[in-house]
Amino acid sequence: MPVVAFIVPVFMMLFGVVFFTFFMSGAPRDMQLFGGAFMVVWFGILGYALWRVIRVARAPLERVIAVVVNQRTSVSSHRHDQHRHTSTSYYVTLQREDGDRAEYTVGGGLAGLVSDADIGVAYVKQDLLLDFRRFDA
Repeated sequence: MPVVAFIVPVFMMLFGVVFFTFFMSGAPRDMQLFGGAFMVVWFGILGYALWRVIRVARAPLERVIAVVVNQRTSVSSHRHDQHRHTSTSYYVTLQREDGDRAEYTVGGGLAGLVSDADIGVAYVKQDLLLDFRRFDA
């Protein structure tokens, strides 16, 4: 399990506790209620992120022979003040030997290396495609 992936959510949780303790203790009652609600949401999001990192890290690495049957991208854009942030997610659909199909999240580097109808060995962990080694035909 990558240490950074585990440490970041834990550090952010600690930051939230320190922020709430020191900065919200002298605030008016209604502001404390708002801060408390914010902390519940904050811990919920970070707890989910930490749970997902641990779940993926504990999952077994599977090697399967598969065919790439589809690729897609999802572009999302967010505006914050005067700045615009755009992120792109990549997905690949693989068909296994037994005919089952599954869609996997892929990093941008690997997404550019695979194409439809490629046959090879897919290295998957949960819903992540970590590597794909194409067969030479």
